[in-house]
Amino acid sequence: MIELNKKWAIGGDRDNIILYQKSKPKEVGSKPAWRTVGYFSNLHNVLTALVNMEVKDTHLESLKVVISKLDELYKLIKDLPQIGVGDIEGKLLRNKEEGK
Repeated sequence: MIELNKKWAIGGDRDNIILYQKSKPKEVGSKPAWRTVGYFSNLHNVLTALVNMEVKDTHLESLKVVISKLDELYKLIKDLPQIGVGDIEGKLLRNKEEGK
């Protein structure tokens, strides 16, 4: 699994790229867990889903809030090559080929 930020991560299985979201701990003192949000065929679809979910989480309070959220997400996506996402699809493909 590759963490994109403190809230989101991606991983993969033999057939998909998987988007994970960090969930809040259910009990006091327990650790947060990563929950599966969706399965996607390519990285573009993962990032599109991530943007859509984050915009929905703003509850469309105002145009200013939505634009601020989009700016934050565009920055995350722009900075992905710095965290090695350029090779994410290759790494996930290798994991598929190895049966992981």
